[in-house]
Amino acid sequence: VSDIFGEGEQEIKSPINGLIIGHATLPIVNQGDALHHVAEVRVFNDVGERVDQITDAVLSSRLLDEDEVI
Repeated sequence: VSDIFGEGEQEIKSPINGLIIGHATLPIVNQGDALHHVAEVRVFNDVGERVDQITDAVLSSRLLDEDEVI
């Protein structure tokens, strides 16, 4: 992150381990605006499989089915 002139860069590090699931796309943000949304992940060995399951569910609209557990 830097000031509006591209100077004074500072690195921002998440306080948790996780996956970025959303991010700001505007070139300017205000204090308090979210830059990234991080989904906390505690066990990384099956993250790829879980992401694939969630992606499949979203694309097939299964998330709208109240009776199905994902």
